[in-house]
Amino acid sequence: MVLKSVLEQAKSFLCWDKYPTLNIKLISLNQSVGFFFPPHPEFNTILIFYQEGIQDFSEALFLLFHETGHYIQHIDYQKHNQEKRFWELVNSPQNGMKMKFETEAWENGRNLFQQFIKRKNINVSQLCQQFEQYQEKCLQSYQTQ
Repeated sequence: MVLKSVLEQAKSFLCWDKYPTLNIKLISLNQSVGFFFPPHPEFNTILIFYQEGIQDFSEALFLLFHETGHYIQHIDYQKHNQEKRFWELVNSPQNGMKMKFETEAWENGRNLFQQFIKRKNINVSQLCQQFEQYQEKCLQSYQTQ
């Protein structure tokens, strides 16, 4: 189980230690969901909605790192003057290219996630396994019928 304090520590890690131009908002709602909104003149924004009254914040934590993976992609596409391609992939239907794009975001996020949990001395193997299971569940939603 992931406590809300771990989610808040992850937010601090990503905003302060890793990406000072990244803005993250944690918002209580009925269901966990995450969004990345580039670009803003000074800050890119990630919104993480989590279920009100929950005890386990693992889904919100995993979504936070996944959306940060999209932030990393956006920086890379901008650096190579391919921001238009980034938006095409964000808005593309569920196909092979979308799956590759989302997988890359999850992998970027997983690398950051591993850095975070090692720094915080959190049970690495169990949480990594849960992250990978959630990643697989989310990626299955992009498979074409």
